[in-house]
Amino acid sequence: MPQSEVGFHSVFSGSPGTGKTTFARLLGKILHALGLLENGHTVEVDKAGLVGEYLGQTPMKVEAAFDEADGGVLYIDEAYSLTHDTEDLYGREAVDGIVKQMEDRRGRVVVVAARYPQDMRRFIHSNPGLKSRFNRSICFEDYDSAELLSIQKQILRSNGFEASEGFLLRSELLWQKLYRDRLTYDGNARMVRTALEIALENQAARLVRKPDKARHELCEMLPEDLDGVEAQLREDHDA
Repeated sequence: MPQSEVGFHSVFSGSPGTGKTTFARLLGKILHALGLLENGHTVEVDKAGLVGEYLGQTPMKVEAAFDEADGGVLYIDEAYSLTHDTEDLYGREAVDGIVKQMEDRRGRVVVVAARYPQDMRRFIHSNPGLKSRFNRSICFEDYDSAELLSIQKQILRSNGFEASEGFLLRSELLWQKLYRDRLTYDGNARMVRTALEIALENQAARLVRKPDKARHELCEMLPEDLDGVEAQLREDHDA
C-alpha cells in the first residue's frame, strides 16, 4: 500500500521545569523505535545557535543545525525570541530558513519549538509557513504540590538517598505552602532540584559535625536538612 507522510513537527508550550526538553529527547527515541526517524537523537538550539552575526550568515547556521539534527529531532528552545521583535531582520531570516529546511527535510527531521503558551501562539502566527507545518501542540501543565513531592522522591531515590518519614512530611508541607502561594509555577521541577541541592548541603554539613557515622546515615535525609530551604526558594523567586 502507498505510504502517506505524517508530520510530527510540534509546539511544546509550558512554564520552565515542566519537562519540555526532557520529552523532546524522548520523542526522538520513540520515533526512532517506531522506524520513523533514522537516528532518533535530539539536537538542542536557541536563537544564538540559529542567527548569524550579519545578514546572509543566518541561513548557513540554520542549515548547519538541521545537518546536525538530520535523522532526529531539532529542539528550538525559547523559539519566540526569533520573532518577538518585528524589526529583527536576523530573526526573520532564521524563521524563513527554518521553514525552508522543514520542507526540504520532510520525514528526516522533526522540529520541536518550545516556550510559554502565549509566546508560542505569536511565534506560530508570525509566519504562514510555520502555522501550516506545526500541526501538533502539547501543553505542559504546571505541577501541583503532590506531583512536586513525587518528583522529589524520585530524584532522591535515583541518587541513592533515603528520605526519613519526618523529611517527607516536612517536604509535603513545604510544597503545599509554595504551591498555595503560587511560587512553584516559575520553576516546577527545577525548583525541586534547587531545594534538594540546599538540603544535601545541609546534610553534608550535619554529617561533618558527627564524628562516627554509620553507612546508612550517609544516605539518610532528616527533617533538619530542610532548614532554610523555604526561605531560600522564596528569596530566589523574588529576586
